[in-house]
Amino acid sequence: MSGVGIGAVDAGVASTVAFYYDIWYSSGMASTRDRENQIFSILGIKRRHGQTAAPDLSVSFVVRSGLPLSSFEAVVSHARVPSGELSAVVAIPPRTLQRRAKRKDPQLDREESDRLARVARLYAFASEVLGSDDAARTWMLTKNRSLDNERPFDLLDTEGDAREIEDALGRIQQGVIA
Repeated sequence: MSGVGIGAVDAGVASTVAFYYDIWYSSGMASTRDRENQIFSILGIKRRHGQTAAPDLSVSFVVRSGLPLSSFEAVVSHARVPSGELSAVVAIPPRTLQRRAKRKDPQLDREESDRLARVARLYAFASEVLGSDDAARTWMLTKNRSLDNERPFDLLDTEGDAREIEDALGRIQQGVIA
């Protein structure tokens, strides 16, 4: 065992944690509530404010409960992509959407809601990093060298690829060429 004491290791860990804490908060990542509001807006969901019996909803809660089918059309409208393209990315066949639309109170299931919320989350993050919804839309639909010359939008179909998109946006946010 080396001669480094536990206190020295703890001090090193503490300084590393403090360093990343500073990056996290100075980079705007602390605006979780703002980003969550943006996600709700992209999904076309109105949040309930000021109700003591029902506190503000979280994206996680709404996804677990199942998003309304109208959220699909809200994301199509926000992203300005054909519904067929979004349907492919979130793996909901167009016929399934048509059948569900005929139901009273049509809703997506938990997995479908999660995939649709992933699209909204990444559009919100892109908008935050790039400064506007229009810039985010353009970036999401333009081939990107850091993503193997794929359009970010086309990579929204898996969580692993979504993480790659987040990494690319994080590099842009930190001033690293992405």
